[in-house]
Amino acid sequence: MELNELKAKFEDLKKRLTAVEKTITVAETQRKSLVERVKTEFGIEPDKVKETIEIMKTDISTMKTKLESALTSFETTLSAVEKTINE
Repeated sequence: MELNELKAKFEDLKKRLTAVEKTITVAETQRKSLVERVKTEFGIEPDKVKETIEIMKTDISTMKTKLESALTSFETTLSAVEKTINE
């Protein structure tokens, strides 16, 4: 794979990570709104809502960590490839 191809893939991954972060922000905003709606419209007890939210937060955090780890790994690989090419 050529360096330009690797750089293009790297840029694509950065764009994807940015999109995922924006999606997470929107999801968190919607979650807050939904909690209020569930409480008022459906009468779900706050302790159950909080439990569900915590599960969602954990899932979102886990996904974000996995994506950040993948990006870091790719950056490391790209740096190694660039170093090899420049030698």
